[in-house]
Amino acid sequence: MPTNLGPGPTSFEDFRFFNDERVDEIIKRVTVLEKAKVETKGKLKATKAELKETKEKLKSVEAENVVLKNELTVMNEKVLDIEARTNVSNEMFDEILSTNCDLNDANTMISHANEILQEEIEDLKVKDENKTKQIEMLYVVIEDRLGINVHAAYDDIGIRRLDEEEVPRAAKVKGKSIAEEEFLGSSSQQE
Repeated sequence: MPTNLGPGPTSFEDFRFFNDERVDEIIKRVTVLEKAKVETKGKLKATKAELKETKEKLKSVEAENVVLKNELTVMNEKVLDIEARTNVSNEMFDEILSTNCDLNDANTMISHANEILQEEIEDLKVKDENKTKQIEMLYVVIEDRLGINVHAAYDDIGIRRLDEEEVPRAAKVKGKSIAEEEFLGSSSQQE
């Protein structure tokens, strides 16, 4: 080794490159970049945490979405059921309206027929009153001309007819009793 070189540099700073300014600038840049790298790592960690949180929220929202879709399906089925019931109710309402119209028509016809019957009843009452007056007049004429009481004569005829009916009935009863006696007598003789 050579001995004439003298004491050499004792630290790295003793070495000077021919473009020290440039090196200083690069060192400053590297320092800034290292700081930016540290900040970026921090931001990256925060972003990863936010991403994880966002993924968890997304999973929660997706689960909630599934529940909402199921509820929507159930609600749609209920709406369809309500629509079907509404259609049935509308059909029944239409039938009731049709029946009501028919009943109104029938009621109108019955009311008209009732009015006609009332008129006929009034006419018959008038005719009946006229007939009653005519019969009364006839009784008066008969009683005056014949000199008899029509009611008393009618009662006498009724009594005569009853008497005439009593005789054959009594004979029948008597005939049965004779026949019964003969039957009973013949059966007792056979014994």
